[in-house]
Amino acid sequence: MVSEYPNQDTTKGNLNEYVRGLVNETLRAVQHDGSLTPHVVDLDIGLIVYHDDIFADSPGAVLEDLVYPVYREDLSVNASLLAELHVKETKRGLMSKMFVRFQINDRAEVEIINGEIYETEILVSDTLTVNSRRECERLLEERAELVSAAFKTAVMQLMTEKRVT
Repeated sequence: MVSEYPNQDTTKGNLNEYVRGLVNETLRAVQHDGSLTPHVVDLDIGLIVYHDDIFADSPGAVLEDLVYPVYREDLSVNASLLAELHVKETKRGLMSKMFVRFQINDRAEVEIINGEIYETEILVSDTLTVNSRRECERLLEERAELVSAAFKTAVMQLMTEKRVT
């Protein structure tokens, strides 16, 4: 498999560009017609840090925080992470933004907790009828599932490389 960023040193620096390249390679591999309908144009990963539960009873207490950038060594057992992805539909050029929340469990496997599109561009012509709206919603759900699965594959591949090196 040819990487979009083959010379990227992932032992230093953050992983955003390297993971984005791996996600796009995975998406390209599953597109049978070569159209590459979804393509990740930007990706930002943050490590979720849970604070002590000292202030858990306080309604305004912040119980978790995001730390940027994420490094290769942050991909460890019981790590919780959140990624924001900007996904472009290449056929029509429409953009979507999505979050993927994932955790690395005690067996060093990646579990997707949640993957959803929170903002998207939709053509007015796509929403004129009820059936078209339902079709748009279905396509967005499929895109979110596809990109989430590709993201999981990319992180798992990176973790495998981490163990090997």
